Amino acid sequence: MTRAQSVRANLDYLVPHAFRPMDNGFDMINVTRLNQTEMIINAEKIEFIEATPDTIITLSSGKKVMVAESVDRVVDLVIDYKRKSHQPLLSTIG
Repeated sequence: MTRAQSVRANLDYLVPHAFRPMDNGFDMINVTRLNQTEMIINAEKIEFIEATPDTIITLSSGKKVMVAESVDRVVDLVIDYKRKSHQPLLSTIG
């Protein structure tokens, strides 16, 4: 058994449901950089998204990532991720 298979076998015990991989094999969202390379971003770390006119995703760490997808498409990806992981679409503050 490979290490990946071993981790997958113990997934139910080790990882809470909200953090398990989704059907597509990732618990994050897939985006495309402007040079057409694929990148996977943790949707929980997105601080805000800008269109300037390219789409720029700013992460909570302060790092900025320019992607080919539109702002609306990134928002749809985050909403889809939250629905699949059974998380509320809006976070509560306070």
